[in-house]
Amino acid sequence: MAGSGPVRTAPLTPGMSCFGIGRRSGGGKILLADGKTHFDGDFLIPGRVIKDIINDICQLMSPPIVPVVRPFFALCEPGTGYALCQSMKLTAPQSRKTYQLRIFINAGQNSVCLKKYSGAARNYYFTQLKTDFITGRLQHRMASSGNIALQMAAIDMVLEAVSHKPKPLTSYEDVLDHFKVSKFLPSYVKSQQAWKKTLSHLFEEYYQALSTREPDVIKVQYIYAYEKDIGCGQHLFQAKVYLFPDRPLYEGRIQASWKNGIVMMAATRKEVILMQDIEQIDVSLERLSLSIQLKETAASLNSTSSNSSTGGATDTDSKSQNPITKTLQFKSVEEMISFCSIIDGYYRLKVDINTSILSGDASPADNEHTKETLGKDIAARDLCHGPISKESANEVFAKQHNEEGLYLVRESRTKDCTFILSLCQKEGVFNYRISKDYDHRFALVDTTGISPVPRSVNSCHTLNDLILHHHHFADGLPILLKQNCPPSKTGPMPLFPETPNTPTAVTVMPPPEEELDSPIIQELVQAGVRRIHYRRELTVLKELGSGHFSSVHLAEWTEPGKEVRKVAIKIPTFPQQTSKAQVVLDEMKREILTMYQLDHQYITTLLGVADERHILDTIGRFPMIVMEFIDGGSLRGILNDFRPSRLQPRPIKPPPSDWEVRYLRYSQQIAEGMDYLGSRNVVHRDLATRNVLVVSDQHVKIADFGLARQFMENRDYYRSTKRTDLPVYWYAPECLIELNFKPASDVWSFGVTLWEIFTLGRRPQEFLEHVVMQAQADPRHGHPLQALAKYFKSNNRLPNIGIPDQIYRMLKETWHIDPSRRPTFSHLSDKLSRQLLLFQATSATS
Repeated sequence: MAGSGPVRTAPLTPGMSCFGIGRRSGGGKILLADGKTHFDGDFLIPGRVIKDIINDICQLMSPPIVPVVRPFFALCEPGTGYALCQSMKLTAPQSRKTYQLRIFINAGQNSVCLKKYSGAARNYYFTQLKTDFITGRLQHRMASSGNIALQMAAIDMVLEAVSHKPKPLTSYEDVLDHFKVSKFLPSYVKSQQAWKKTLSHLFEEYYQALSTREPDVIKVQYIYAYEKDIGCGQHLFQAKVYLFPDRPLYEGRIQASWKNGIVMMAATRKEVILMQDIEQIDVSLERLSLSIQLKETAASLNSTSSNSSTGGATDTDSKSQNPITKTLQFKSVEEMISFCSIIDGYYRLKVDINTSILSGDASPADNEHTKETLGKDIAARDLCHGPISKESANEVFAKQHNEEGLYLVRESRTKDCTFILSLCQKEGVFNYRISKDYDHRFALVDTTGISPVPRSVNSCHTLNDLILHHHHFADGLPILLKQNCPPSKTGPMPLFPETPNTPTAVTVMPPPEEELDSPIIQELVQAGVRRIHYRRELTVLKELGSGHFSSVHLAEWTEPGKEVRKVAIKIPTFPQQTSKAQVVLDEMKREILTMYQLDHQYITTLLGVADERHILDTIGRFPMIVMEFIDGGSLRGILNDFRPSRLQPRPIKPPPSDWEVRYLRYSQQIAEGMDYLGSRNVVHRDLATRNVLVVSDQHVKIADFGLARQFMENRDYYRSTKRTDLPVYWYAPECLIELNFKPASDVWSFGVTLWEIFTLGRRPQEFLEHVVMQAQADPRHGHPLQALAKYFKSNNRLPNIGIPDQIYRMLKETWHIDPSRRPTFSHLSDKLSRQLLLFQATSATS
């Protein structure tokens, strides 16, 4: 079954860890999500920080699990589920035990969070959850075990049915003919009455809804089904609460969860709120302090209360806040450490990724990942934030009025040993990657075109030296660095700016005129897309452009609590045949969900979805895409200024004097953005200069994901079923004949796009349209698309019209008839960076 087998890992050399030879492990081992696949104890070395062990294993996954979601993980004891704190150092006795790497933190809705940030982590969670479910581990954690359990089993059966080889299974009976029901359903559920009839009915419902969807979508539905259970994400402990030694205040079961904080169900049947909202914890630690003493079973909890007597039922009051210290006595050290691990994990994710609320023996230590990357650069450790988002960085700058020259350094959310320099400029906030080169020196990999092979002048031994260098020398940056915004002075910074809300926790409904009565809008909001109120928050100013199925408008967004900003809104255009309206709605939904999972400096940013009721009741409410507004327009529009126009006579502008350098920079950025799309299993299918927006003369972004599609992880292409309205003059031969689209097909389109750029706006149809016209006029030439593919297979290509020779040679590589022999976008990005350096050096000496 796809996704449910053992997690693949990179091979390890026996007796070696990734930190070298000679460090002896304690002899334990680390199980993975399925409870069978494991790493030997090469990582379990006494004295190592748990966070480093988790980082190492996540890096060795195939595919790797990116840094931004690693705080969700913990090393847990397989039997009890107790977790070790990520900031702890492993002891000798612990190094001899067996642990399981588990997604331990439930951030309200992991189905949304993990889906957006890491497909690998989502698949890991699916495997973990399914294993827990089938083995009965979830039995005592699910409050409504019967109904939810049968839903999960039905979804799993649908996933098995659509993934079955050599051909999919199509009915409930077919699935049971091939597999035992115990593969999908734990034995304890079978004791319920009429479970077979209910399971069969649920399978038919889910099969009808999900059989045409990709397996990854079905996996998310499986996770989401579990999250509908009210017991999801709750961690339970037995403890006594003391105000004074030897005199317990309460005794009972403590429940710690993302949504409800820390609540005790006392033996007196009274609910006691020990800490109502983790999000409100003061960073000064005056309200909460957890202390782990490894030889004891107690943790101290400092909170506020208006009632210091032993009979107080609640410990929070907004009128009077007197500090009270409670001691929580657990039955074992392991349970106490696990409790503290949960609270510290929640705090880091919800409030401040840079701060631990733990004190004592488990206080945060410099981890080996940081030491290896930063070496002895103590100043850099105080300089650098954790893997916070670019939105969090923008909020820091906004608090200081976006002054030019403000900057901060943060860990990359997707790559190890890599940092991001966020720099506030007049045009906005720009992000630059910092990584180590082959000489282990820190180098600024300019997001506006500096080569990944750094020049010696901007390569330094330490991160701090590199930052100080750019205080005095721009050296590739547009401005000098002026003022740092370090972690200690920026205030709390959560790992995720907006944590998704669990649908079952929604209590405030929209007003009647804005109810989510459209299934598409409901699906988008449940997937985590932000809903922007069209009438309350948006003011449409003018139309920017239109196409067959949509128009784009300039608008002002009055975001609650923030300054008014300009945005672009994409509004669907519905055909006169309202029966085809659903096709338009489905395409718009697909585009929104594709954009939602993308987060890259060279790709336009989705801000949210707005919706409005159509004048026709048959259409109902329809979605509108709200995106960032880029006022530079399209690259096609800029190139048009260099060419005469028969339709709109105008003076022809000369290209800028540095046009080759500028457009090489643009080309490198497009290649880097497309490389990112490929890493997200997305094919764009409409890459052209018309869909590249110009932020400045240093920066472009890829736009328009109306034709973009996501291909399955176990298949490297997307097969289309439509031949209409496709930009065929940018398409590779395999797309024209078989309608198979893959990253290599986008590489061909990239070559055509660069041909547009370096011919200063010539159009490919000028040289290809005659092939299509001949085929349309004479059936003997075959279908027009087949004729065009045959033309390419005869070794015909777009001509070299004033393109530098080294650039045209690269274009011919992108147009290789064999997709497997075309260069990758990563290779093209590196090659363009080197070409840029050559052109810059030539222009400097001329």
